[in-house]
Amino acid sequence: MNPIVKNKNKKEIYEIIRFKLSSFDVKSLDETTKSLFLLLEKNNFEVKGPVFLPNKRFTIVLFKPIFVHKKNSKEEFEQIIHNRIMDVKFFVEASQISLATIFQYYSIRPEIEITISRLADLLIKKQNHESKI
Repeated sequence: MNPIVKNKNKKEIYEIIRFKLSSFDVKSLDETTKSLFLLLEKNNFEVKGPVFLPNKRFTIVLFKPIFVHKKNSKEEFEQIIHNRIMDVKFFVEASQISLATIFQYYSIRPEIEITISRLADLLIKKQNHESKI
């Protein structure tokens, strides 16, 4: 799939941008994803997603020192990272300026990490990786 495509009927060029959202807090992630989706839909962007990705789980085990009862004891702490992906298709001539102005006033919560990338860049990296193997 070519991310920069010329539509034969309308003679317009469109591009696909991928938003990857990740957070430790699932409620704030869902709220932010929903508000971002509604914001893009309201401004006539074509949105696919959000797609739920598998959670990453990190476990840390701490061993407590032995004191009186000579019994091994430990504490386990767990951290889960939740991920979502959204693909946004927009027409290049009409929407480049409007996409920038939309996100100028949109605020994202501090606990959410957002990565924005062009799908063309991801496909090029994947093809280069496959050619090296």
